[in-house]
Amino acid sequence: ELYTCDPTQVTTTGLRSMMAWMVVVSSLVLAAASGDGDTLGTVSVNPANHTHDVNPFFMGCHSDSGYVHEPRGFYSQLVFGESFEAVLPGNAKSVRATAAPVISVQNVKNGGNVRHCNFELYTCDPTANEDFEFVEVPALDGTPGGVSFNSINFPTKYLGLAPPKTEELGRLGLIAPTNKSLVSFKKVAGLSDPSMFSFESTTTSGSFMQVTGHLQGGCSGKYGGPHSSDVIVGALVDKAAATWKYTHPPPPPPPPPPPVYPWHDYVSPGTVAKFETDINTPFHGLASQKISVVSGSGMAGVANRGLGSEGLFIESGKDYEGYFFAKSDSAVSFTVALMDYHSNATLASVTVPFVGGNWTMLNFSMTTIAGTVCVDGTNAPDMDCGKMGPASHICVECGGQVFVGLNSVGSANIDYVFMQPGTWGRFNGLQVLKSGVDILKQMGITLIRLGGSFTDPPYYFWKNWIGKPWERPSLGAEWGHELISGWGPFEFIDMCNAAGIEPVMTTTGVCPQCQPEDMGDLVDFAHGSADTVWGQKRISLGHPEPYNVTFFELGNEQYNPLYPEQVANMESRAAKMGMANQLFYMNPNNANWLKPDDAAKVEAIGIKDHAVMDEHNGGTGGVEAAKNMFEKFPNLTMGAVNAETNAGIHTVTRMMMEANDLNDWFNCAAPWCSRLHFRTASFCTERSGHFDGFDQGISFFLPNMSWIQPPGYVHKMIADTWAGAGVDITVTGSGVTASAQKASDGTVYIRVASASAGSVQLVVGGKPVDGTFNVTVLNGGVDATAANSPGNPTQISPITSMVKISSGTLIVGPNSFTVVKMPT
Repeated sequence: ELYTCDPTQVTTTGLRSMMAWMVVVSSLVLAAASGDGDTLGTVSVNPANHTHDVNPFFMGCHSDSGYVHEPRGFYSQLVFGESFEAVLPGNAKSVRATAAPVISVQNVKNGGNVRHCNFELYTCDPTANEDFEFVEVPALDGTPGGVSFNSINFPTKYLGLAPPKTEELGRLGLIAPTNKSLVSFKKVAGLSDPSMFSFESTTTSGSFMQVTGHLQGGCSGKYGGPHSSDVIVGALVDKAAATWKYTHPPPPPPPPPPPVYPWHDYVSPGTVAKFETDINTPFHGLASQKISVVSGSGMAGVANRGLGSEGLFIESGKDYEGYFFAKSDSAVSFTVALMDYHSNATLASVTVPFVGGNWTMLNFSMTTIAGTVCVDGTNAPDMDCGKMGPASHICVECGGQVFVGLNSVGSANIDYVFMQPGTWGRFNGLQVLKSGVDILKQMGITLIRLGGSFTDPPYYFWKNWIGKPWERPSLGAEWGHELISGWGPFEFIDMCNAAGIEPVMTTTGVCPQCQPEDMGDLVDFAHGSADTVWGQKRISLGHPEPYNVTFFELGNEQYNPLYPEQVANMESRAAKMGMANQLFYMNPNNANWLKPDDAAKVEAIGIKDHAVMDEHNGGTGGVEAAKNMFEKFPNLTMGAVNAETNAGIHTVTRMMMEANDLNDWFNCAAPWCSRLHFRTASFCTERSGHFDGFDQGISFFLPNMSWIQPPGYVHKMIADTWAGAGVDITVTGSGVTASAQKASDGTVYIRVASASAGSVQLVVGGKPVDGTFNVTVLNGGVDATAANSPGNPTQISPITSMVKISSGTLIVGPNSFTVVKMPT
């Protein structure tokens, strides 16, 4: 029933939610009363026929440390640039580092322009994107008249013959010019049109750069149509396919401002001080910070405002703790303080004496007497919010900063500064934010895969990520500077183990260190006792309990030529510990299986579906991709997982993709479906203050809040009504998908996703449904681009009510996901 009342009696958010729900319900009631709602389809359920068990690991998510600052949603470290190496002053990369003409390279046969994605080359429709842009330079190997193509947005890389990521021989990509011949080509008259160009290998006569008409590799699911193809260098097949012309790319958008250096000098009035980024005295990274107080009785040091310099959200009456490393020739006295840089107030402070000497860890803790607030930071001059997007993205400026410096005359170097909330803000005493785990639990996440393109380079090989964070190799990653030495695969596993979530660990799989014995050591390190070399190593590093991880991915979106040997060694180690056929080994060839000889080696190991094909797709279609692969290789026994669902969005459209795809996975009842081991939604979380190429977090975070996006609410609705027994279901009609599961108490949950408004006929046990039932609805409405902003984080969220269903007619809204609870 509708009323008018004093709106001050309802909170703003509550009023929005109430009004939205009234509009939805009113429209559905009117549609039902008028009888003009379209009948979209029929969902027939037979609860008596238990067809299969639904795998709870289909409710997973994917965390990719290479994108959207995801680790910061979980890792409790509040300092950004802990090792004074994140964007060293004066070393920021220029967007247009060269004055040479920028070109794009277009193929004559398919009309597509060359671009790189995940460092592999494709052709497709051009856009204003630096991935399409190159500079032609003289051949690096000195071939007369030859050329090399230097990437604009990766200026240290060139177009060349890349290490194999797929079965496709001669695949071109972006590579470092270690071997100059691999990035050099003879530039000759176009083979099909002499007014254009062809590019012949300088090392293999008759081998030309050309399109294949095929699509393989990690980004292949993004492209399609007549302009799309892989790009290889190989024997000539089609002259037009090997003929190219230069075009001028679309004008680029204005270059972004230079990155903001995360540390700010702070000097008290009346104090004279000097600061130096000391590249000659690093402790952990590329440099340390030298602070010298020349005169005065005040403080001088450096202050850090966290990720993007958006400021720290500090809570009043709470304890914060941490440590830093110091080096000095004589005794000095440090002050560590939390400050509100808006008001210049000190919120907490502690004196930390140091007797001097070589690098030493100094611990601190302090309790705040006041907190900070967050305000609109759109026009704040010292912030680096990065790329903004829809309403879900907002640039905030919070007032907090942490200060580390000297409080008297002296000189010292500091490095590796760490600060986190006390146990009140952390999960289970780990260096993990409680807010991050709380969101995972709200969404019912059962499994997380930590992996992605950041695991391709050798620096992410697992042996580089053990031990104390400050003893590990420094960042090492040019791409985005997202990696943090204190948040690696084993911290991630600890978080998952404590939260009751299944971890999926990815390690670099193709590198000089990635030998079969090294991968076997990983099994011993994770599960071994003190009787094994690497089990004893784990214990000596302070982790006596094994790491409970059973899924291992050996590389990412590439062909791993050592995969059979790596798996054989790992499974042999597992068997020696009494864990035969308990571990899963994911092959990273992205919905492709192995070459015949390698496939035969894996079959001979005898682990069947514990050797796993990893699929990465665009949001849906994982079940069909696995089915096609199993049918292609009927005599092989591998399993499959869907470890990335790269839809690129977090809106209502993505909400419907999640609902439809999860229905597909929940309905998989054929015998081969038991070989499907998990599905993950990309990404688990995303920073609201920035996104890059994959704006697809199913939850978001800011310094002062975390919230769920529409696709994350699909997961929450299912988790809140979880039932593990799949029952027989038939769906007719278009634009509607559904699944049905039965709980142990006999309750049946019917999950209906509908793209359009109208009615769906529910038939259960052969009879139209009649009665009043508990119904939960997630209504996206007609705006498929809508999402949840931080100002209205529950705008699109589930609402539960008792609904009367007569003669089987369930009224549904546009872009809606509905769960009907039917008691025994």
